[in-house]
Amino acid sequence: MQPADDAVSRRILDAALELAAASGLRYLTMDDVATRAGVGRMTVYRRFGNRAALVDALAVRECRRCLDTIAASLEPEAPVDERLAKLFTATLEVIREHPLLERLARVEPEALLRELAGTAARCSSWSTGSSPT
Repeated sequence: MQPADDAVSRRILDAALELAAASGLRYLTMDDVATRAGVGRMTVYRRFGNRAALVDALAVRECRRCLDTIAASLEPEAPVDERLAKLFTATLEVIREHPLLERLARVEPEALLRELAGTAARCSSWSTGSSPT
C-alpha cells in the first residue's frame, strides 16, 4: 500500500518525523502521530494501515529528500575525484542536518544502518514504479 501524497498525509508524515526525531522510532505511536498532526487516530490508520507502513512511508519520503539534496550538490562535469569528495561531504551534511538521521546516528546507530539498508531497496523500487519487496 503506497499512501496518498496529499496535505493530510504530508502532515501525518511531518508529525511522525518530529516525534521520531525527538524520542526515536522505537517509541513512535500512531496515537501520538495523530495528536501531533491534528487528525484522528483512524485517519492515520486509513492513510497508512499500521505503524510499520507509516515508518516505511516516512523512511521512503526522507530517503528521497536526502538523495535529492545530495544529488543537487553534485556537478556532473566535475572530475570523478571531486564528485566523490562532494558526495561524501554532502552525505555527511545531510546526516548531520536531518533531524531523524542525526538522532539515529547519535543514539541508535544500529537502527540507522538497518533503515538505510531497507530503505535503499524501497526507494529504488518505488521510484521505478515497481512494488516494494
